[in-house]
Amino acid sequence: MLQDRPCKISVITVCRNVEKCIAETIESVLGQTYEDIEYVLIDGASTDNTVNIIREYAKEYKIKYVSESDKGIYNAMNKGLRLSTGDYIVFINAGDGFWDKDVVKNVVAFMNKVKGDIYYGNCVRTNKRLVKEMHTNNGTLLQMLKGKQPYHQCTFAAKSAFEKNMFDETYKVRSDFNWFLKCKKRGYRFQYIDIVVSKYAKLGYSGRSKQRKSYRSETARSIKKNFPLLYWFYKISSVI
Repeated sequence: MLQDRPCKISVITVCRNVEKCIAETIESVLGQTYEDIEYVLIDGASTDNTVNIIREYAKEYKIKYVSESDKGIYNAMNKGLRLSTGDYIVFINAGDGFWDKDVVKNVVAFMNKVKGDIYYGNCVRTNKRLVKEMHTNNGTLLQMLKGKQPYHQCTFAAKSAFEKNMFDETYKVRSDFNWFLKCKKRGYRFQYIDIVVSKYAKLGYSGRSKQRKSYRSETARSIKKNFPLLYWFYKISSVI
């Protein structure tokens, strides 16, 4: 068993014009029982009340935040990475939230028992009519070659995994998938934790119907670039 070690967790929230849900997301982070958390918010120059809400929380809690225009979601996520100083990083974007107040504490406890670079768990999708748990053991190469991946809001990744491997901003909807695939190629250790880490209420940017064509083409592009000899497997699995 590994010895317990100091572990600082950076939580990054990327948002824009989300005045209806940003407070709930912020409170899910600030309400964690694990103490060594750094919170970074990257706002994309919101024109509603989002920034005012963030400022009110920042008066009472230690929060890093910026509000300025960006070049897309992955550009904003990279900004958050540059401001983060934690040992591990997790993205909890607006509309997402930790499942309960002990999630970060439980994940860090697992880290102290099992050696790894990228830890990922399960997600719950919620709306007015449905609560669905998503078991996401999608961090294996086999699952990624099918175009799957861990949910980013359920993933705690070592800061070192980002230092020479930021999100590729030429991807519009699948840069997170490409990042996971590059980490797999470079031999980073993925560890699955069979607990619910986070919840989300709606599809993210890459899940919107108008993005589906880009989603498929960027998935194929990433697999072909990172694992060209295994690209045939994705082509077969995508038509089954």
